Amino acid sequence: MCRSRAVFFCLFLGTMSAFAQDSAPPPKAPSAKEKAQALAALTEARTVLFPLRRKNEARQLCARIAPLVAAAGDAAGAQDVVTLLPANEREVIQPIIVGAQVDSGQIAAALETAAMISSEDAKAAALLSIVEGQAKSGEFDAALQTAGFIAPGRTEAVQALLEVAQQEKLAGKSREAAQLLQRATTAAASPCQPEVSFRSISPA
Repeated sequence: MCRSRAVFFCLFLGTMSAFAQDSAPPPKAPSAKEKAQALAALTEARTVLFPLRRKNEARQLCARIAPLVAAAGDAAGAQDVVTLLPANEREVIQPIIVGAQVDSGQIAAALETAAMISSEDAKAAALLSIVEGQAKSGEFDAALQTAGFIAPGRTEAVQALLEVAQQEKLAGKSREAAQLLQRATTAAASPCQPEVSFRSISPA
């Protein structure tokens, strides 16, 4: 077992090094071959990790591997890693996976991942990160559609509207931003709506 663990840690360190070009903004985008090599290394690390999945250290590494696998384009593989985690730990890592997918431009995959999340808290957090990514890319209609998937009455639902309004304001869409700000104000005034910080987004 000690030998297996030592082999795994060596493999994992190699994997993290190989994937570094994807996990941080590089001066030059990695090639398709480099991405394939990184994903292969992550897949092998996942395989080695499986027998150790009940160990605390292994669970921590699973939580780090899953977002990397997702960012490399293997959403199914990321979900496989998540299944190695106890149920109460999955809802913590799933929004992180969605965030990794958003950061790598995999919006469709991020939406699919979010749809599989059972915890309402984790799902709302994941959907909010997708809204933020879409809004920052100027995809305002898509961002609003995603915001509509967040359960009404949640703080994240208001935050999503505020994020889109902020990005519309930056894009010079003052009228649209004002309308969204009004919607957010109305939603925040709901008796069951927790307090939400509106930041400084009043359209000029």
